Amino acid sequence: MKSDLKVCCYNSCNKNATTEGFVYGRYQDSTNPKDKFIEVVACDKHAKENDFYPKDNESKS
Repeated sequence: MKSDLKVCCYNSCNKNATTEGFVYGRYQDSTNPKDKFIEVVACDKHAKENDFYPKDNESKS
């Protein structure tokens, strides 16, 4: 967990974010119709959502 995480990115949530990850979709005001992975931060509750993909830990060689 990074100490510089802000507030959870999920709608109407104002809890502190604890996890970095991605959601698949597009920005609401985007004119680009293609979906993509969007980097977000989430609180513990929203990090468990099915549409949240946590960042992998750094790969170990």
